[in-house]
Amino acid sequence: AGSQPMANAEGGTEKGASGCAAVEEAYGGARSVWLQNASGMAVRVMELGATIVNILAPNRNGVRSEVTLGCDTFAEWQEQGASLGCVVGRYGNRIARGQFSLGGESYTLTCNNSPGGVPCHLHGAESGFGKRMWSLEDCGVHREGAPAVSGEGRDKRREATEHKRDGSTHAHAHLESTSECRSASACAESEREWAAGDGCAYAIFSLESADGDGGYPGHVLARVRYSLYPHTNALAVEFFC
Repeated sequence: AGSQPMANAEGGTEKGASGCAAVEEAYGGARSVWLQNASGMAVRVMELGATIVNILAPNRNGVRSEVTLGCDTFAEWQEQGASLGCVVGRYGNRIARGQFSLGGESYTLTCNNSPGGVPCHLHGAESGFGKRMWSLEDCGVHREGAPAVSGEGRDKRREATEHKRDGSTHAHAHLESTSECRSASACAESEREWAAGDGCAYAIFSLESADGDGGYPGHVLARVRYSLYPHTNALAVEFFC
């Protein structure tokens, strides 16, 4: 889906000693960022839905190909209803009959899905986060740990990436070019890359949702950070609000 990464682009490009690069470019009516590393991995994310547009990964022979579902044009991304690659919200999955209670208060949401004839609110309906235009807050190459989000430092990030001793719990998701990261050891390998100063390419998107937005209570400032590791070809996706 979409164009190939601009590996040698000049405008809007930051390149680090690790071989990672963050390349900002326009994509339809939104801004997008190519995250790239020296191992041949390239990931494109855009403001519409904070969506992963492309994941280009090398196979065992070094041949790079697209490994994610997507659309060919920005207009098709606007029209698709499968929530491909996007950040859904405020709620992911279905709420039966679009009704829920919180703190003794009852709330009614728009229903946009009817599996088995039961009306449901799915992925935030037509005002969901996946259909919104997020703001590209920052992008670049970080050389000493993950880039700060909303004033967070490296220690805060380490708290967010802790695992239980049995390795069963991940505070953020990792995707690798060959398989999904399933153990704390794989995450620790990527952590060592950062500790060595071998920086990741990153992009941070933000979205503000007011109290009552889409029928939901409470004000939310949501952020998502995509980070591409230099050598492990791992993509970290971290959520903050």
